[in-house]
Amino acid sequence: MAGGMSLVQYLTVQDMLWIHLQLAKRVEPFDYARMEDGTYYQYAYGKSVDIPAQAGRFLKGFAEKAPFETCNEATAFVAGFAFLRLNGYHVHIKDHEALSWYRGLCSHAQPGEALRHRLEMDPHHDDHEPAVRESVLAVIEEFPETIRELLKPNLQLQES
Repeated sequence: MAGGMSLVQYLTVQDMLWIHLQLAKRVEPFDYARMEDGTYYQYAYGKSVDIPAQAGRFLKGFAEKAPFETCNEATAFVAGFAFLRLNGYHVHIKDHEALSWYRGLCSHAQPGEALRHRLEMDPHHDDHEPAVRESVLAVIEEFPETIRELLKPNLQLQES
């Protein structure tokens, strides 16, 4: 949709299951009600027009709902960043800074405000709106160190 604001793109519960599979490398049981609640943090009451606020709630809220046995923080991180990409935003942060920044964001009372100053618009978004899988894989590729650290506690649990 060149020249105008496109409709907000959301991740579905099925997308969240696929993202989790990419990170956990196995299918895990999950709590469907918590999965749905966590996924719906992308939406706003009334009109969904404040993508940074919605993304902040999603990044924090999905991890708090913890619908899976493991990998909830990593799933929330990848999904939140992919949600932003799908909607024309890029988080301006380096991989080595992202873990402590994300954990700080999750403890922030207004995570959308903490996120807002790190965002930049993708000037080519309207030319090529990315697909969900493309966005997810781009986040995984851009933040391997952060994702590895977010997965570490889960790997230790699996080994014991």
